[in-house]
Amino acid sequence: MSKNLQMNTPLISVLMTAYNREKYIAEAIESVLASTYQNFELIIVDDCSTDQTLEIARGYEKLDARIRVHVNEKNLGDYKNRNFAVSLSTYDYFTFVDSDDLIFPHTLETMASAIEEFPYHGAYIMTRNQDPYNSKSYSLSSIEALHDHFFVSGFLETGLLGTLFNKEIFYKLGGFSERRMTSDIDYFLRISLNGPIVRLPSKLGFWRSHINQESSHGFEYYLLDMTLIYKNTINSSNFPLKKYRFRILRKMYISKLKYVLYRVYKTKNIQDLKYLIRIFTVNEFIV
Repeated sequence: MSKNLQMNTPLISVLMTAYNREKYIAEAIESVLASTYQNFELIIVDDCSTDQTLEIARGYEKLDARIRVHVNEKNLGDYKNRNFAVSLSTYDYFTFVDSDDLIFPHTLETMASAIEEFPYHGAYIMTRNQDPYNSKSYSLSSIEALHDHFFVSGFLETGLLGTLFNKEIFYKLGGFSERRMTSDIDYFLRISLNGPIVRLPSKLGFWRSHINQESSHGFEYYLLDMTLIYKNTINSSNFPLKKYRFRILRKMYISKLKYVLYRVYKTKNIQDLKYLIRIFTVNEFIV
């Protein structure tokens, strides 16, 4: 434990869901154990892996009393398993470290400091590495967060790595919607509609990219579901930027079109142009 941390500092549950990650999980676990902040528990939930993932996790469980390993009776899938992992957590705040990702030694300490400075916020979200460097945490009201997202940086369209959750508020909002690949952005938009959030500094984790990730597949599902999520958010009764509604919709529409065209340019697969028709279909409400 860092010398400046006291025994009454916040406790954080680190949740790691895993499915066939024998190549990466040891490194992920060790990145958590290397944290300068030591007031945490690490809960690993294996989703019926068929490789050596569980054996590796069990080995670490024997070495450190803060680690608990749970094995699901049946495969739950990505976000259903995440919701279940939250139910196993002991503490009031939790963060996810996927079994193929890494956090840095200062990550949990940065999160704990943000809790102490800005308690009772719904979520604490890392500034993405491609955004201008942010060295301090700061609070954003609902309207500030959504304005920043839609007109400045799009920072709510991020993954779970480097994000801290308030468990009480998480359950109040019903947890993750269990959409296939878009439950994170769906939740971040919902939490921003319902109260203040905190932007954390950047560089709190390393997201590993590889071909076995779900995000590497299902492009059509991701594209269309993201469009529908934005539509639902903007049409919400408590959306605070109603006067900018059509401007935001057009901006979102154009960005998705550019996304498809860029994909076609990169993959040279002109069949992906069919997604343009799907976007037009979903976005018929835009004038």
